[in-house]
Amino acid sequence: MPSHKTHTPKGVKKLVTFSTTLYQHAQNRAQALGLGFAEYLRFLLVDDVKKRPISDLEVLSPEVDKEIGASLKDYAEGRYEILETEADIKKFVDRL
Repeated sequence: MPSHKTHTPKGVKKLVTFSTTLYQHAQNRAQALGLGFAEYLRFLLVDDVKKRPISDLEVLSPEVDKEIGASLKDYAEGRYEILETEADIKKFVDRL
């Protein structure tokens, strides 16, 4: 029987089957939280796994963890801009 698992550089993709009713309830809950279905499932899994003492659990890839750390450091050191209007956003993007 095939595992229906695909490894990618940033993670693992799995094929999961839900009943129509369960899927609809989960989809509605995700939308109520402002999340996509996949993000909602990841949130639930991370929340559940964090409750267990697993010392070697990699919730984020090392690359993403490093990027988040750098962003937080930039913010703490005042290296950020407040973009309040579409014009501000356009000017910022044009500078990139």
